[in-house]
Amino acid sequence: MSSNISLFSDQKHLAGEMESEPDEESQDAQVINVIPVHFDETYEELGESSPQTAAPGSAKGKYYKQTYRKAWEQMPDFKGWLRGVQGEPTRAYCMYCEKTLHAHRLSLLKHTCTIRHQKAAQIHNIRKSKSDNSDTQEENKIKRYQIENIRRKHNYLPLIVEILKLLAKEGKLMPLYEKAKERTLKKNKQKSKTSAT
Repeated sequence: MSSNISLFSDQKHLAGEMESEPDEESQDAQVINVIPVHFDETYEELGESSPQTAAPGSAKGKYYKQTYRKAWEQMPDFKGWLRGVQGEPTRAYCMYCEKTLHAHRLSLLKHTCTIRHQKAAQIHNIRKSKSDNSDTQEENKIKRYQIENIRRKHNYLPLIVEILKLLAKEGKLMPLYEKAKERTLKKNKQKSKTSAT
């Protein structure tokens, strides 16, 4: 059984049309009377064509479109993963799932319960903890490299000359020189013995 739905703004025309044109496909066709709807807004404001040029059944109904609210980002359920979509006030973006969603609070709460979002949140948390650890390791490496660079670039010759002058004034330079000379002679003898055998 098929149904035939006709939309006309003139009820006289509708009544005359129903009597004069029977449905060719089936004799059992139902005709539904349609009540004309008056919109407060003009078609020019909506950016649509006039009712005469619009196709039947293409009139849009009014419904509430929830806009994204920045305050949601601070809520415990949405903190860390929810962002707004620039240029689309009725959409939200899940940073874990990398997906745009409708900006309805209830649908966003339902999204947090999905398995896909929960798995993505776990993966994100694991990556974040690894990056935190690697960040501290990187910071320590950088500090060590900076200290080594300072030591490498520093000129130690003036310091060494001053230490040698102080040791010479106190009379400790010659005994230290003799000890160092004996050590090097012993090392050279051990090297020659091990190389000979």
